[in-house]
Amino acid sequence: MKKSKRKIAWLLLCVVLLACVVQPMRAKAAVGVVTSYEKIVWGLTSGRYEINGIRAFCSEYQQDCPVVGTQIVSMELCENEMLRKALYYGAGGPKNVLGDDERAHVLTAIAISDANIGEVTTGVKEKYDVFYWDLVNHPEKYPEPPSY
Repeated sequence: MKKSKRKIAWLLLCVVLLACVVQPMRAKAAVGVVTSYEKIVWGLTSGRYEINGIRAFCSEYQQDCPVVGTQIVSMELCENEMLRKALYYGAGGPKNVLGDDERAHVLTAIAISDANIGEVTTGVKEKYDVFYWDLVNHPEKYPEPPSY
């Protein structure tokens, strides 16, 4: 896949995640623009993004980062239960259980990517993936996010 097509696919998935945060059950995010990017490092590197000023995460950990100013031209509905829980209970979510430091951001980003494409393809070892493994092994601790 060409680099430009990968970036577009990555951004579409990023908007899916944005939609899950804004309205977790039946979400629709406004098309927009990547308005900020910050490199976050906690053992692994991740990006902290905003689309139209709203936090967004990469849903495919190993993809290239979009640059500020990149236009988001499409979106998809998010109904992946594990991904919704990662967004709801992770960094920046309404019921954040991790905090908002570098560790919380990286663990949330990994959980989102794992929920979206699977742990095998993220290349992330379990020691970094504490939040995701807790969601998988103890889902009763994390009730289904509400429908809006």
